[in-house]
Amino acid sequence: MQSYEIEIEIDENGEIKAVVKGIKGQSCSDISKFLDELGEVLRDDPTAEFRQQPVAAGNRLKVGGK
Repeated sequence: MQSYEIEIEIDENGEIKAVVKGIKGQSCSDISKFLDELGEVLRDDPTAEFRQQPVAAGNRLKVGGK
């Protein structure tokens, strides 16, 4: 099972900033969806990890060989 971390910061005005770490691609949005229910989403900025494609377990990659 893939592990991940959600870093949540709440400022003095009650605004929540959350960053999901350790998840690549669309799964990041799926995991953090529960945060959308806490109030109005002011910004949703994808991280570099979001833009990466997840690698399925068991996939093999052969580089530059015969």
